[in-house]
Amino acid sequence: MAFEKYTIEQLKKYQKTLLVSAVVFLIIMCIALGVALYQISQKKDSSLIFLVPTVFGPLAILPSVFSSIIGGELKKRKTEKS
Repeated sequence: MAFEKYTIEQLKKYQKTLLVSAVVFLIIMCIALGVALYQISQKKDSSLIFLVPTVFGPLAILPSVFSSIIGGELKKRKTEKS
């Protein structure tokens, strides 16, 4: 990816933002799964259970993947700087 135009501080900021968003989406996914399981246990029809892995799964995983890519770039720059 084209990270050359960003400074180290900007990359650290973006990495932290992506990690926070990944954690928030993971918490939302757990809450949605809990609500869907509660509805199933109460014998109610729950179509929300199918949305949890298909919608919230990628929303939780993609920011962490991009964060790891940025982390690799930060490590590369740190070794180049040394």
